[in-house]
Amino acid sequence: MVSESNLGLADYLHRRAANASDSYIVAKVAYATNGTAQWLEGLEAHALYHVVGKSRLMLGKSKQYESSVRKEISSRLSAKIQGHAHSQSRQMTALVKSLMQTPDSFAVGIIDSDLQVSLEDVNVVSDIVKSPGTLLGREFMWVWNVDSADIAYRYRVIEQKRQDKFLALCFVNGSTVDDAQEHVFALQDLIADFLAGDAFFI
Repeated sequence: MVSESNLGLADYLHRRAANASDSYIVAKVAYATNGTAQWLEGLEAHALYHVVGKSRLMLGKSKQYESSVRKEISSRLSAKIQGHAHSQSRQMTALVKSLMQTPDSFAVGIIDSDLQVSLEDVNVVSDIVKSPGTLLGREFMWVWNVDSADIAYRYRVIEQKRQDKFLALCFVNGSTVDDAQEHVFALQDLIADFLAGDAFFI
């Protein structure tokens, strides 16, 4: 059972050094309450150096372990967040694809789905769904997640492959029309990302 005085000391140390790690505060409380100070005073010089050496070795290992744990937690959280984002993206794409089957009621379907989308954006994509050919010649920015970083690429639509497939030029790192990369995309993917805020027309 932890005594009230130990809890009070831990609280004092935490307020005094807010950035201190939990292990540091635990060590300070233990040092103050378990007789470590008196024990150290009774040691001879060579024994004291031995204890200090072992303590520093343990401290180094503790810091390495703490660093590896933090990296592991960060990696798992990042993977979980990306997995959640991909799940939402798939759901949005499935919804858009379903609503595109009836172009005239696409806008109503988006509004009824309770998505946080402005009426202006709904009208923009509704017009494209009704007349996909109007996408030809248009330019837009499309945000992609590359190595856990969001990067926006500029696209220009140059050809309609099918009713729902388009060919666009992707301009990377200041590339020109001559060296731009060709990219085939599905209309529902662009619209889903546009409604999610990951694409916008320019």
